[in-house]
Amino acid sequence: MVYYFEFGNHIFAIHSDFEIPWYEWHTHFLETSYDKNSFPVTHYYIQCYDSEPDVSQLICLYHGKNQHIYQGSEGEIRVHYLLGEEVSIYCEEKKDGYYIFINPVLKQEAYMYFVAMMLEKVLLEGSALILHSAYIEYEEQAILFTGPSGIGKST
Repeated sequence: MVYYFEFGNHIFAIHSDFEIPWYEWHTHFLETSYDKNSFPVTHYYIQCYDSEPDVSQLICLYHGKNQHIYQGSEGEIRVHYLLGEEVSIYCEEKKDGYYIFINPVLKQEAYMYFVAMMLEKVLLEGSALILHSAYIEYEEQAILFTGPSGIGKST
């Protein structure tokens, strides 16, 4: 099963052996097919993991509260700890795409896949970016308010 998402002038092809129940806000970007000449395509291959990754021998590039980034053999490996000490989801960057391995308990949680996808890396290559913001419309234009979560952008 393949899901196609289009945003940031890019196609994200998500390959999965199981059905993913996308949230309503995902469906605004979900396509049933795409014109192969329209935008660049990045492939993601999703599967449940049998055991947590062994990253003990890898070079750690970043160590945050819920995310660690390591240097893999072909690119980055991002490990997300959203369930405390247990790995929730991890993504390995390879030459032919990104491989996402999810804890089987979370495989129906659609938001988890976007947490792991390394979207900022892919979008920056196409001169696009992700901007965490709120906005208001004024005179048929949008005014964006950017800043960290919780500082009152929506207010």
